Amino acid sequence: MVRPVYFHGEIKSLTEVGTNDPKLLRLAIDRMELGPIDLGTRLYDAVDFTLRVLKPERGRKAVILFTDGENTWGKATMKSTLQEAEESDIIVYTLQYGDMPPQKYLQQLADKTGGRYFKAGDINVIRQSFAGVAEELRRKYVIGYYPKETSQRGHERKIKVKVNRERVAVRVRRSYTYKPVASQ
Repeated sequence: MVRPVYFHGEIKSLTEVGTNDPKLLRLAIDRMELGPIDLGTRLYDAVDFTLRVLKPERGRKAVILFTDGENTWGKATMKSTLQEAEESDIIVYTLQYGDMPPQKYLQQLADKTGGRYFKAGDINVIRQSFAGVAEELRRKYVIGYYPKETSQRGHERKIKVKVNRERVAVRVRRSYTYKPVASQ
């Protein structure tokens, strides 16, 4: 399921719900209207918005964040979005374009969620990065477990996954933060 969101000074979802229809996605992206550039970039707010929109969705969830990595204003913070991402069940792939040095925030966001960080200087690297993410998502497995004991909210637990198969890469988040599920 794909739900494109774009941001600069504003944050907008290009579709009301997620879709797998390539024609609808292309149409939504083609109709995208960029606002004034002088509004700055609300990177942290966009990450916050996207995580909140995806949180109630069922099934596997992933974000591909395409950005120069700069946040110039907004309400959300680096710390709050990293914590929210770590507590979510959403994989975030970050693709930084342009000539700015690698942004530590984008690397941390990918690392904390089990995603990957890409630095793209030209269109070919961008294409390869998107293709790599698509292939990885097709081959991804989800493993779950129940801890022997639950801990207080906000307690970080380390994760280590080992496999004994050749030519298999393991990419997992290194830890998770316990957050109890709200009773329904």
